[in-house]
Amino acid sequence: MNKFLIKNTLKKIKEYSLLNHKEEICGLIYKKNDKYEAYPCDNIAINKRTNFLIKPIDVKICEKKGEIIACYHSHIKNGGFSHDDISYSLEIKLPYIVYNIIENKFYFFDPIKYSHYKKYINLNYQYGVNDCCTIFVKYCNDQLKIPITDPEDGRFQRPDYNSYSSWAYEYRKDWMNKVGLKKINPKSIKDLKVNDILVLKNQDEATPTSGAILLENKLILHQRNHQPSRIQSLRKAHFRMISYVARYEK
Repeated sequence: MNKFLIKNTLKKIKEYSLLNHKEEICGLIYKKNDKYEAYPCDNIAINKRTNFLIKPIDVKICEKKGEIIACYHSHIKNGGFSHDDISYSLEIKLPYIVYNIIENKFYFFDPIKYSHYKKYINLNYQYGVNDCCTIFVKYCNDQLKIPITDPEDGRFQRPDYNSYSSWAYEYRKDWMNKVGLKKINPKSIKDLKVNDILVLKNQDEATPTSGAILLENKLILHQRNHQPSRIQSLRKAHFRMISYVARYEK
């Protein structure tokens, strides 16, 4: 979908959003006779401040007007795409557009271009099988053709594996050097590069315990302890959690 061709449509989405700045607005974009139009829909979500849900009858009405080519909604807080946005877009194969009111910025996601993301999300957490480290190994090997291995293959089979809660890179620095990961200390989000591994630490933690990989379009792939794997937009809150960055260099 050409952003230039839908310039006027984006202007209307922004206007709708500002008129309803206390809750998320939503709608569909349809194409008819080579023109794009924004069709506002009712948000029937229970919590309209943080979610949106389009009324099914609105979809039917829009389908009669033309070819539905995208779904749009607004965010009234900082941040771009949530995990649910990415997950639903990939599921229904429909591009998503988010307008963030506070940032005065549009975000675009193309589920066809990023269809390979689908296999890495919504995986149930299992230490050593599906966790933040194993998901990076899978992604780097499958998508980037980077020969990274698990720092402690079979660690989930150890009887005392629960004691190894700190981030794998933190206690396997020799492994970092072996696979070509260089430690970087970014000063701002602008210093980050696609495929960087963001090693994360909460304020109350002594050492990092999780991480995320930076994807294209300022998205991150990660899996927190005991949570399904997810993709969402990189936010300032994520950057504040960065202890350091592991960057692959041949």
